[in-house]
Amino acid sequence: MSKLKLLKLMYLAERRSLKHRGLPMICDRIVCMKHGPVLSETYNMIDYLSQKPGDRWQLTRPQHGRTVSLKSDKAQLDHLSKNDLRTIERVWGRFGHMSPWMLSRYTHTLPEYSNPGDSATSLSYLTILQALGVNGAKFLAGEIEFQMALDDDIEKYELERHRELSAV
Repeated sequence: MSKLKLLKLMYLAERRSLKHRGLPMICDRIVCMKHGPVLSETYNMIDYLSQKPGDRWQLTRPQHGRTVSLKSDKAQLDHLSKNDLRTIERVWGRFGHMSPWMLSRYTHTLPEYSNPGDSATSLSYLTILQALGVNGAKFLAGEIEFQMALDDDIEKYELERHRELSAV
């Protein structure tokens, strides 16, 4: 699958999860870029900027090309809930037939998107939730941001702990 198509479908799945459950499925930082909104850390991972050794979801990319595939033929979906799988199925059913550029054009029509030109600008969960008309958007966005900050702190702690143990 093309990198652009994968990124657009993942954003649309995250958006659908927010609309129907008030919760993110992936919980990634989101940015607006020239070709539409994307999940920032996912984008970086695909571009080999922030891959973590041992990740179960490492993606491989041919040396010359714009397609991505799972490193293993056996995708491990055991961490996805039934709701997550249903969300993915519905997004694929609605958008899977579209080309990457059709998806890019579609995401440009979403009310939360603003084109930053050749840069990237942050897209908050509050902005997305409000654009979707979700009740309690401010509260939900605060909860999501809190959880993301907590996850960042845990990751930093684990990294420091690993460094300390490696030095011994």
